[in-house]
Amino acid sequence: MRTCVSLLIVLSIIGVARVHAYPLPQLVWSCIIGTNAPDTTYEMRQIMADGAGGCALVYTVKIGAEPPFYYFCRLDKKGTLTRWSIASSVESAAVTFCDKKNMLVTYATGGIASTMNFGAKGTTKLNSINYFTNPDGASVYGSPSDKTSFFVIGFDRATGEYRVERYLHKPQK
Repeated sequence: MRTCVSLLIVLSIIGVARVHAYPLPQLVWSCIIGTNAPDTTYEMRQIMADGAGGCALVYTVKIGAEPPFYYFCRLDKKGTLTRWSIASSVESAAVTFCDKKNMLVTYATGGIASTMNFGAKGTTKLNSINYFTNPDGASVYGSPSDKTSFFVIGFDRATGEYRVERYLHKPQK
């Protein structure tokens, strides 16, 4: 009898503290950026929201013992690749600005930091300067989210796919 009363007291206490289930954010799109292979390594360096539902990415792909290739990409609000470039012999890189028309990338090679604009009218080299700090520090500018959505990197263990995914802040219905 005493055990039953104790159990009822515990159950009534647990019943008072209700568990709230929060709805999950709504997935808008998912874009594959690469698939794992035994000799291939992907490393996401940066995601920056463009304020219009799209984002800019900097990631590296290393194949075997070769130095990594840097990939600079911009995806629009539907997850469509709108701009991209590949660079080798880059020591470090970061997106310093991104909107739906332009993507500014600063990268370092051989002690020189250069800034490129990947815009609607093509690619333009803006400047080159000697640097003493790592341009990856520029990645503190910008955010992986904007007022309506946020971006995450996903990895599917079953398929080996790396994905960029956009979620709405408001929950799914």
